[in-house]
Amino acid sequence: MPDLSQVAQRLKYNLFSGSETKKRMAANVARMIIGDIITLHDEFKTYKGEGALFFNTSNAEASQFLTVKDIQTDMALAEEMLNNDLAKFFKKLIKVIEKEKDDPIVVMLDINGMSIHVLDKNKIDEVLEEQVTSAD
Repeated sequence: MPDLSQVAQRLKYNLFSGSETKKRMAANVARMIIGDIITLHDEFKTYKGEGALFFNTSNAEASQFLTVKDIQTDMALAEEMLNNDLAKFFKKLIKVIEKEKDDPIVVMLDINGMSIHVLDKNKIDEVLEEQVTSAD
């Protein structure tokens, strides 16, 4: 199985290679998806409080928003089950949520595990433009 960087590079190539029109269309689709994720996160945060959006890449319907309190409960359960790696992950996630009050936090769930992503609203266009121009 290829490692994450190889998969990410292949995805980047597939999305952002080809004609300038194709690259720009892909970047616009990515902006719309990221915008939807930010909107969803912000709505949950408004109604439920600080937390993170857990996005299940293999089953989007199973995605959910967990508050800091929910994450603390899960961390306690992980500690009780002696799952130190999971407990450390939740502890790190809580610290990220506390530090990044203004930016949406998304936890990506896939077959390899979980990863924390902070969506810096001010840098999305810059990052996408960099991907478009460096794809070939």
